[in-house]
Amino acid sequence: MTLEDVGALAARHPSRAGMRQLRELLDAAAGPAFTRSPLEETFLAMVRRARLPAPEVNAQFMGREVDFLWRHEGVVVELDGYRFHKSRRNFEEDREDDSGRGRHRVTVIRLTARRLRHDSEAVLVDVAQALARAPARPATGAA
Repeated sequence: MTLEDVGALAARHPSRAGMRQLRELLDAAAGPAFTRSPLEETFLAMVRRARLPAPEVNAQFMGREVDFLWRHEGVVVELDGYRFHKSRRNFEEDREDDSGRGRHRVTVIRLTARRLRHDSEAVLVDVAQALARAPARPATGAA
């Protein structure tokens, strides 16, 4: 059994005795996550403070890089800062990516910098609910 297998087991049974401690150990074993922007660092700190399962950061998924990925739960969080996403091309590519992921039963949550900073509790609720609705099997999408 791999660490990923143990993490998937913990995700499927979050209320069982000892799961919080197991998730903390798994998070510690994953090592540091390398972010590429202050916005990513802010979101990752929020996830950690809320004690949500640790995501993969800047991970390859379905042929593209995503900001945050909970692979086994099939949840992707993309942070949409205006500087990078202000062009029509980037906007259209993001929507195409979302459409393809949706066909594979992947939940995509797009967050703006404003929402992350001014509505952080609702953001965490959205992410936690998406993780709780995760399918029983891992999402497709090889790295």
